Amino acid sequence: MTPAARGTRRNRTGVGVRLHLRAPGRPDRHSGTTGGGGYLLNGTKIFISNGSIANLVTVFARVEGEGLWRDRMVCLAVTPEMEGFSVGQVFHKMGQRACPAAELVFDDVFVPDDHRIGAEGAGWDLNRAVMSVTRAPVGAIAVGIARAAYERALEYAEARVQGGRPIVGHQATQITLADMAIRVEAARHLVHEAMRAVGSGQPDLKLSSIAKTFASDAAVVNSLEAIQILGVTATCTRTGSRSSSATRS
Repeated sequence: MTPAARGTRRNRTGVGVRLHLRAPGRPDRHSGTTGGGGYLLNGTKIFISNGSIANLVTVFARVEGEGLWRDRMVCLAVTPEMEGFSVGQVFHKMGQRACPAAELVFDDVFVPDDHRIGAEGAGWDLNRAVMSVTRAPVGAIAVGIARAAYERALEYAEARVQGGRPIVGHQATQITLADMAIRVEAARHLVHEAMRAVGSGQPDLKLSSIAKTFASDAAVVNSLEAIQILGVTATCTRTGSRSSSATRS
């Protein structure tokens, strides 16, 4: 088992790859063995968080065979030095740039049995357990985005004067800002409830999923509403300084 799986090495991990496996036990061109003892992994997956910098990637994949695909799912630990593994595109996102997103490519990657996490067929349950813990923090990020959009819009509305008074005095603007505040508080409450469940050792997949979904939607809607309030100012990364009057020579 790798040091990371034993908990003796800290790793940055790209999680959530779901690919297709050839049946285990076949001869493979990588190890040169004829008795199997591993898996051949093929496929691609895009938008993997930290995929371009990870030194350990957990892969959820289906093994070839009959029966329900959920019963054939496994979780594998893949390291970048494995033959056939490569990083494809690295996406340049508008936000969350501290966490790179990349395409991962698996071309006949041989993964030995000792890199399997859990039993074969237990991958689906393991995936659900991981999601029940990791979705709520994504919701927390979204709450921050929704809150920032609301606070920036409120600040601008209080300072921007139109028709002889700040635009925050107009009822239409007030209603928009009120709805933005409601979304922030509702999303925050859902995330807190999901994180309490995680902290108590009883993560709830349904609650974590609700928190992530609602908070993500709130972030998008609040950002769009903020753009409407700020107008063209919303297209600027910063406001410019006033230029001095030009002098004629």
